[in-house]
Amino acid sequence: MERVGRLLVEFTPRVNRVFHWDKQQTFAMTVEECALIQHQLPAGHPVELSRRNEDMDTQYMSSNNNSTNPTNLDKVLFVEPTEGASVTFSLDYIDTDTGLGGGENVLSVKMMAGEFGVFQNLITYITPHLL
Repeated sequence: MERVGRLLVEFTPRVNRVFHWDKQQTFAMTVEECALIQHQLPAGHPVELSRRNEDMDTQYMSSNNNSTNPTNLDKVLFVEPTEGASVTFSLDYIDTDTGLGGGENVLSVKMMAGEFGVFQNLITYITPHLL
């Protein structure tokens, strides 16, 4: 059985024009999540996607028989329309070195309208290849 592909989005912090590649964060979006972004943002609706820490999920499920504990979130990707038809991608994540998260670690990238148009065309093109 073949696996369905994902669109990998990478965020790298930059301080004083120096990229810190060792602190790079990734977020793999499913085809359905890509389509959600493609259809919600032009209508002015923000999108929030989240990932859970699998180890924490397994531990929580085994001790509580429930997988809906919101404190187990590892990464949250916010995609929001902003002024001038631009879009901001923000990744909030838990730093495994410091344990900080929940707004303490946020990496953001702003796409201008033309850049987001190219991103939408990319999603349209790759969707059949990801399925």
